[in-house]
Amino acid sequence: MTELIDAYAHVGRPRFQDADDYWHQAARIGVARAVFSAFDSSPDLDYLLSLAATAPDRVRVLGVPVGSGRERRSSVQSQLAAGAVGIRLGDRDLASVDGILDAVAESAGIAFVCGSGLSLAAQASELVDYLEHYGEAIVLGGHFASPRQVSALSEGPVHDLFSHPRFYAVLSRHGAFAPDVLVPWTEALIDVSGWRHLMWGSESPVLHWRNETMASAAAWIDKFSPSASERDAFFSENARALFFDRPTQIRIELLDFDPWASAPVFPATLWSNGVPVRQDIAGRLIQSWNDSDDSSLPLGAHLEQLLNRVLPELRNPASPIDAP
Repeated sequence: MTELIDAYAHVGRPRFQDADDYWHQAARIGVARAVFSAFDSSPDLDYLLSLAATAPDRVRVLGVPVGSGRERRSSVQSQLAAGAVGIRLGDRDLASVDGILDAVAESAGIAFVCGSGLSLAAQASELVDYLEHYGEAIVLGGHFASPRQVSALSEGPVHDLFSHPRFYAVLSRHGAFAPDVLVPWTEALIDVSGWRHLMWGSESPVLHWRNETMASAAAWIDKFSPSASERDAFFSENARALFFDRPTQIRIELLDFDPWASAPVFPATLWSNGVPVRQDIAGRLIQSWNDSDDSSLPLGAHLEQLLNRVLPELRNPASPIDAP
């Protein structure tokens, strides 16, 4: 394998991280290139596109619909014209009556679907029709393409979508799914889609919020014993062909809207059981971690040190008998 490509990571402030924070962790496992995705509550598009402009061999950008009504379609067109290679789409976007999905194909972008877990199954027929209507359209399912019972892949529209030659899946969000669902789902995904249609994504820094590391996320695939050529395809070749072999020209001035004007605001859940914090705290925590002596350890170790320094001692400490 000549290089490792991360096909899905979040960069952008204040919710996530800046590029230096990302590369600080990515360098530990040898990531050479990455696809940075915007997010609806953190559409830091100028920053993301500037990263792609300054490192065209290293960075690609996924945009996100912003605004309301028909503004969302025009925002997609502007982002793809400005140099984004695709658009991250959720349930609302796939169901849009404003033709957001059509706008992606008409601008030669990749439809990167990251819905609630039902999007790809619920919209499978529509997505197959979309791929057939637009002869060069590409659909990419994020987060293992929404794991569910493997019977969904055996026949019907879901099977037709996942076996389509222009459908791909990014295996990301490893630690967020129940292993008894994720492992058989991945086995079925390998059978139906094949290694040439799968690629690795870290979902950094969100995996750190779950106290995972990029190394553990990359090593997860070993349980399926890919061959050397399959590993090359999964970690490098597929993402390079899909994202980096496409020539792109960054023209930030073509963003003819303010992405922050109507961005929704909601907390970042830094722990797996969902403790919400202000999203700028999430970004500052990642920066603090990377600037500390704890950065080789999981994020939780640094967080524990921070909390230990700022929290007062217990008012009623446990007795020696009760102490663990």
